[in-house]
Amino acid sequence: MDEVCEKSRFDIVILLVTDIISEGSEMLYTGKEKALVSKAFNISYIDSCVYLPSIISRKKQVVPMLSSVM
Repeated sequence: MDEVCEKSRFDIVILLVTDIISEGSEMLYTGKEKALVSKAFNISYIDSCVYLPSIISRKKQVVPMLSSVM
């Protein structure tokens, strides 16, 4: 993901892996703007990976939260 972020000159790359059975998602993120994830979800970004319980919809939950801190 780091390579994609650098080569494509993106500010941030996010991969969301959702488990609909346990109703949560693992978010992996990288880039110079990864602090956006920390602000949006009120977490500390130590490993560039975080489990988000109750987050299962990118369109209804993730995008609005990220947009609100941009």
